[in-house]
Amino acid sequence: MYFASKTLAEQAAWKFAKENNIDFITIIPTLVIGPFLMPSM
Repeated sequence: MYFASKTLAEQAAWKFAKENNIDFITIIPTLVIGPFLMPSM
């Protein structure tokens, strides 16, 4: 769930930033601990 929701949220944020001509950065964590909530990912 985390990976899917982070990806969708980032896509929306990048689109908003581009449309409104603002700077935007994202942070990619080097380690996420815990089980995947969606086995298909």
